[in-house]
Amino acid sequence: MNLTQVAQYLGVSSATIRNWIKTGLIIASKSGRSFVIERDQVISLKNKIDSGEIDRLSKRANKKASTENFIPIEKLNNKNDVSHINAIIYLVKKYQIDINTACYYLSVNLLKSLSLAEQMKEKPYFSIKHNHNNLSQLLTDWFASTVDIDLSLIEQLQKLMIPNSEDILGVIYQSLLSVGKKSDLGSYYTPSNIVKNIRDDYKFKMDEATEKVLDPCCGTGQFLLDFSECVESPKSLYGYDIDEIAVRIASLNLILKFINQDFIPNISVKNSLVSESVVPLFNQGKENSDKFDLVVTNPPWGYRFQEVVLAILKKQYPNINSQESYSYFLSSALDKTKDDGIVSFILPESILNVKAHRDIRKLILSNNRILKIVSLGKPFKTVFTNVYRIDIQKGRKINNKITIVNENTSYQIDQKQFEDNEDNTFSIFTNPKDSEILDKVFYKGKFYLKENAEWALGIVTGNNKKYVLSEQTTGSEPIYKGKDLKKYTFKNPTNWIVPDFEKFQQVAPTHKYRAKEKLVYKFISKKLSFVYDDQQRLTLNSANIVIPNFKHISTKTVSALLNSSLFQFIFAKKFNSVKILKSHLEALPFPEMESNTNDKLDTLVDNYIESQNTIYLAEIDSEVFKIFDIDEKQKKYIYEQLKG
Repeated sequence: MNLTQVAQYLGVSSATIRNWIKTGLIIASKSGRSFVIERDQVISLKNKIDSGEIDRLSKRANKKASTENFIPIEKLNNKNDVSHINAIIYLVKKYQIDINTACYYLSVNLLKSLSLAEQMKEKPYFSIKHNHNNLSQLLTDWFASTVDIDLSLIEQLQKLMIPNSEDILGVIYQSLLSVGKKSDLGSYYTPSNIVKNIRDDYKFKMDEATEKVLDPCCGTGQFLLDFSECVESPKSLYGYDIDEIAVRIASLNLILKFINQDFIPNISVKNSLVSESVVPLFNQGKENSDKFDLVVTNPPWGYRFQEVVLAILKKQYPNINSQESYSYFLSSALDKTKDDGIVSFILPESILNVKAHRDIRKLILSNNRILKIVSLGKPFKTVFTNVYRIDIQKGRKINNKITIVNENTSYQIDQKQFEDNEDNTFSIFTNPKDSEILDKVFYKGKFYLKENAEWALGIVTGNNKKYVLSEQTTGSEPIYKGKDLKKYTFKNPTNWIVPDFEKFQQVAPTHKYRAKEKLVYKFISKKLSFVYDDQQRLTLNSANIVIPNFKHISTKTVSALLNSSLFQFIFAKKFNSVKILKSHLEALPFPEMESNTNDKLDTLVDNYIESQNTIYLAEIDSEVFKIFDIDEKQKKYIYEQLKG
């Protein structure tokens, strides 16, 4: 099955499946540029999710099936207003009121509380008390899209307390959407401080009345409301979204923000990726075709496009192969931006270093300059990835410097570094101190595992319940999982297997498991941890194998280098990954080495394996530092970084 088929079968997004592959929950193979996954494995996983055997997946990762609601309380002025939002959720869910209809009557309720409307006994149950023709038109058109509900429910909706917070209708709408629906739409509320920081950085772009801001995924207008603080006219603000309810709320928000100006909001129901797809709302007139000074948004991530839309996207964005929604939006935003205009996007960590997203990284670097990359931590409820803000200015610049903001530190790196990286990874974790150390290491490094090693995956049985035993039996031998590994040695075995390789789903050539010497490593890990094995042990697929064949460096010494603090530092700064990939290890530099140095490291490894005394780990570190000319100040810095 291909990735899309698996996502549809399991009822999750393709991005979720990619994440499960990344974290080892699904074993996939490559067919060209695409993943293929064994059908039996997918069926087994579905059964485990449905039965509750895999609780973490069914409750966390599979958000699309969730019907829970959550309130973006950070957007409320008063945390006590949560009770009022809960009262709205309760009423809407209890009587199964259509969300669009509920939001309409709640909007009338809000206008009444602001003394902008009064209640009527006949449809559409309101009358505008303000000389704003387009406010009246907006609500009249909105009412036409509602469904009939009992008059008593209308009265209850209009009596509910509406908290006094900016974009309160957006907060209510987000609160009414289930977690699963948010995942389906790629819809999550961006914390106010993130939006305000973007506005404060780029409000200088709005000094002239002719300049324009676009949010191509505007939702209920959060970014537009913030940028309204630095424009004289709402005609400078544009927004598109495919969610008609959100667009209605965004339009109302903008009218309320500029209540003394009678205008038509430049906000449309539109798939901004596909130029042919435009649905004007509220008789808005001509579609804007000009370029923008600023394009700012938090786009959908991992959105699953319909096949007919995907076919158009493939033609319109031929450089995007990943089918990732945020990549399409970023490419589209750059097309819509003036020369020297700015694009600011909120994106998941995968944009930085996942190989599949090399396409959008290459596109960004090809004719643009990255101004800033800001680490935002994990700001979204129920979204467990790290998030980054990436600011791009359209047009090339020689020797461009990128500002990296990570927690309380800020530093600059050369954009050329990204251009030179394999797969154009955005290696943002290297500040000038890091670069000084890395330059030393890679200058000394002369050899790589890429040309000097054999590789193997651990065994995939296809049915661990059947083949992996919890007790030793006749004909069985120990088999080790990733959790059974520690530096240099295995933990005591807890599982056994009868090595009948022909019955298993996927095995490497037997001679690799039975190699005279090999290294075994846990590939789902942020820390390098390599076990030296000269006993021909077997491993499952959570523990992979590398067999070094350097002529001048022994296998034990290779393990000493890979397990050292220096190599852990290199791995963290170069890749910052929770998965130790073959490509990562192939990029690590190994030095020329005198035979006496090799022998000394071999002895230290032997001493540690035999005694488990950590003093030998310190001595190994010291010897590795010496090989790469790392001075005392740099050693101290490396240890501080690893501790942090």
